[in-house]
Amino acid sequence: KSETHLSQTERRVLRSLAAGLSNKEIAKQVVLEEKTVANTLTNIFKEIGVNTRVQAALYYWGIWHKTDA
Repeated sequence: KSETHLSQTERRVLRSLAAGLSNKEIAKQVVLEEKTVANTLTNIFKEIGVNTRVQAALYYWGIWHKTDA
């Protein structure tokens, strides 16, 4: 499995997404603007090789891997 290099903020955003939070809820929890959360998620999706929130959550929980696509 390839290692990803997510920043601390990206990891916090991904963890919140995996917990089922909306972008608005993530923004409140991580103390970011909602637009920043959306941009951060776009970057995370590219880094981990997913296209959807569900895939990103599965990746976080260790169920989805880059090669699954």
